[in-house]
Amino acid sequence: MFAIRYHSNMKMIRYSKQAMKTLARMPIDDSRRIRAAISKYADTGVGDVVRLEGVTDLSRLRVGGWRVLFGDDGLVVAVEKIAPRGDIYKRI
Repeated sequence: MFAIRYHSNMKMIRYSKQAMKTLARMPIDDSRRIRAAISKYADTGVGDVVRLEGVTDLSRLRVGGWRVLFGDDGLVVAVEKIAPRGDIYKRI
């Protein structure tokens, strides 16, 4: 099950079940900050984003001490995983 959010520029954000659980369990301020950073990236393409080496379809968005792994095909930003910076790269 995925959560889908539409944006004004018609780019969608899709959250995986794992990402939604993580957002629900973290402090509300962190959750808001992460969602805002994802929305900003989806709207403008701006953010601290780096393509992951060795993984062809994933990028990393840095939001403070948190990392967001996502794919972007130009129409949909698919948020796959959200975790603290030390744990995000395990089991990609």
